[in-house]
Amino acid sequence: MTHARPLVSRSIRLAAALVGGSLLLFASLAFAAPGGPAGLADPAPIGPTNLTANVVHDRLTIALVWDDNVAGETGWVVERSESGPDGAWVPVTNLPANTARHEDSGLEDGVTYWYRVAAVLATATGIYSNVASGTASDLPMPPIGDADCDGAVTSIDSALVLQHGAGLLVGLACGDRSDANADGAVDARDAQLILQFVAGLIARLPPPSGISGLVLIGPICPVEREDMPCPDQPFVAKISFLDDASRLVRSVTSDTLGRFHTELLPGSYVLQPQSPNPGAPPFADEQTVSVEPAAFTEVLVQYDSGIR
Repeated sequence: MTHARPLVSRSIRLAAALVGGSLLLFASLAFAAPGGPAGLADPAPIGPTNLTANVVHDRLTIALVWDDNVAGETGWVVERSESGPDGAWVPVTNLPANTARHEDSGLEDGVTYWYRVAAVLATATGIYSNVASGTASDLPMPPIGDADCDGAVTSIDSALVLQHGAGLLVGLACGDRSDANADGAVDARDAQLILQFVAGLIARLPPPSGISGLVLIGPICPVEREDMPCPDQPFVAKISFLDDASRLVRSVTSDTLGRFHTELLPGSYVLQPQSPNPGAPPFADEQTVSVEPAAFTEVLVQYDSGIR
């Protein structure tokens, strides 16, 4: 298929004038592109962008994802090359309109594949995306921090991630495993963590993150006097954690000292203290807690005993 070429309409305008007793005719030729006034071309067509090829380890599969910037397409075509980005392109599959992902399966172990996608328009194939590549593998998922996909985390991985973060290296063999702190970006902080892991300064990657807290209940005494302080006491309670989609992620129970400690991925969570007597005291307010990479957020959960 070929790219569609815009049609151009032409019109001739005639004018007459009486000059010195003679009738003179004047003609002008105007051009008009479809969808716009005479002399103005249509805006440049837009194609898909940000195509990425992610290796799905131990499945001999490469997952493709792209941004669908095209309106009015009738479908999509995915093409693959085994001889480089300038090699022979072969159609892999045709997909329905408004699609932005595809998994190419049944590949050969150790072979690198290049991909491009384009929208199918009414009469032609649209503009192709950028080219993305991946090397199929039937090996197990590499460990976090293994930037070069050799199955081990070494100082070489740290150097590769550092070069990538500085813009000196485009792409990593295991880019999805290079995010050592699980913050969604691959940068110098990941390189530093990988180096610390290699040196034995941290036990694992990504470093643990989550929420630690203290649960207290009060008041305890019906009447408080200055000469008889009545501080709040540790409380054993069940605490639930919901993600930003209100889905239950985890529940923990504080110990007899009122302490709890749970690992959670970086992100935002709603902490919901559960009441042992639903609808009656003691109860505590829920709160939103943010978890940062490689850190534990400290919180205080204050239960109201209902004693007055």
